[in-house]
Order: sequence, then structure tokens, then C-alpha cells
Amino acid sequence: MTSLQRSLFVPFSVNEMYCMVNDVEQYPKFLPWCSAAKVLASDITHMKAMLSISKGGFKHDFSTINTLKENEYITIDLLNGPFTEFSGGWRFTAADSGSVVELELEFEFDGLILGAALSLASEVVVDTLVDAFKKGHIKFMKVDRLSIEVVAAFPRQSYTVKLDVPVGTSVRNAIERSCILDNFKLPTHMLSYGIFGEQCALDALLSDGDRVEIYRQLEVDPKVRRRQRASQKSD
Repeated sequence: MTSLQRSLFVPFSVNEMYCMVNDVEQYPKFLPWCSAAKVLASDITHMKAMLSISKGGFKHDFSTINTLKENEYITIDLLNGPFTEFSGGWRFTAADSGSVVELELEFEFDGLILGAALSLASEVVVDTLVDAFKKGHIKFMKVDRLSIEVVAAFPRQSYTVKLDVPVGTSVRNAIERSCILDNFKLPTHMLSYGIFGEQCALDALLSDGDRVEIYRQLEVDPKVRRRQRASQKSD
């Protein structure tokens, strides 16, 4: 089992560092060993993500489920990848003129020879990751992000999911990433969508601060229903 611990002071706030570490889809832009990154699902407390790591002739994909406590910690647990064991996380603590960021990882690779080689490479990967964050890539990354909400409010059920998403995210992308419709048993043809009360198409692009709203379409027009009730009373 390989154990790695890193701790560093950075001249950025806890919130800035939390957002930067949690913004995994930006990793390929500033981490040379990260060839791809994708968020598979995300809400305010959990994220499923996939990373592709290329280092020293090795290339491996792995995915994790991350538990999120905003501005406090991100814990990481393996979903699948070239490991028999993998766990760890980030912790963020406020400090004078900045914050302290701690990273702990414990892992064991599947296979003795591969494990020995990748354990050596992993220290370089972790050190590069920590160093990149220390140099303040938050300034580069924040301009590419939007803070939005996805809201679904139906009779007896309502949900709100806050998301941090890339510029260029559509209404459809936001709804899929929020997983909010998993809470309802409704066919999609019964739903419509809007932004701040104005209906929109699923391919409409979002702006910072937008609230995506999901509506349940009425099965019967209210005017028709009133006429039906009036007719029944007259009978």
C-alpha cells in the first residue's frame, strides 16, 4: 500500500481552493499528465468523475465517487480503475492571508510489477498536482465557470441542485449533470423547461447565475377543465 500526504499554504481563500480542486474538468488544461477529465454526475454533495492519466509510457483511466462538503473537504473513493485499493481526500482550512490545503491518498495498484512502477510515478503526479494549485491556477480557471441552479417543483415534491459548470453548458447538460429527474417518475414528454420563468429550448446556453426550471405540463387545459365541470353540474 502506498500512502502520500501533502500539505501547503496558499495565498487564496478556502472557497477559491475548494472550487479549484473540485473543478476536475479543467485539469487537462494545466496538468501535463492528465489527458482527459469528465464529470459523470454531480450535485451539491457528491460527484462522479473520470480521469485519464498518462505518465512515463503508462496510460490509465479511473473513476471515483467524491463526497463534497463545500469549503471543508472532498473525500475520494474508487469506482473503477487499475487499483485494488484507493481512497483519500482533500481538506481546506482557513489561515491568515490564505488557506492550508491538505491532500492524503492511500492506494495499491493491481499487479506487483505495474504497482511498483506506478507507485513511483504517482509521487510525481501528486507533486505536480499540488504545485499547480499552489501557483494559483484558480485565476485561469474561474473565468471558464458558471454558478447555476436546477430546480424541479411538482406537487408534494421539490428539489434544488446547485452546480458549478463550464461556460457553454446548455439547459440539457445542466439537467443531466444535476441528476434531478432521477427523483421523479415522469416521462420526458410531460415536461417543459425554462430559465427564471421563461420557457426555453433544451439547447439554450446558460449564463452565470441562471436558474434552470423544470415544469410538469398540464394534462388538460384549465379552460377546458372548467367547461367540463360546468357541464357536469348542469347535467
